[in-house]
Amino acid sequence: MERGIPRTSQRAIETTVAYCEYLYERFGRFPATNGPFRTVTAYQNYHLDPAFYDEYYKPGALSPTQAGHRH
Repeated sequence: MERGIPRTSQRAIETTVAYCEYLYERFGRFPATNGPFRTVTAYQNYHLDPAFYDEYYKPGALSPTQAGHRH
């Protein structure tokens, strides 16, 4: 099931760490704008609606795996 998911790049990991460190250093807590147990920095969507992406996003916004995940 996870074979089609690309690994997170080292650059993406380092960028995320730098962003989180900046927020913590700047505001003294993480997340900086919400309570400590709520974050809107990222979220996970369980089932994608390809029709939504077809209407509101450029072609190719979904990978072939994402676009066909219900088949």
